[in-house]
Amino acid sequence: SDMVAPPIVQRLSAMLDSNPPRPLSQIVRTLALELGREGSTRIASIDASPLSTASIAQVHSARLSDGQKVAVKVQHEEVGTVMRQDIAQARV
Repeated sequence: SDMVAPPIVQRLSAMLDSNPPRPLSQIVRTLALELGREGSTRIASIDASPLSTASIAQVHSARLSDGQKVAVKVQHEEVGTVMRQDIAQARV
């Protein structure tokens, strides 16, 4: 037996499927900020369409400069700020 009633599961499942992907330009900008110039140049190409998108991050297929195929998970830009605010409010 499930711990959560089916109507609640359906509602939560719909929320999971309603995250629109962020544009590739935003993903590339985030990678450049997080990895720096040297790190971001290791990524030779990145697929424009994400493999998966969620509320916290999205995953893209990519190829490194040495030809290795990888999956790159990129946290959405605003997530860190929102999580810090949530934690600060929870402490009150």
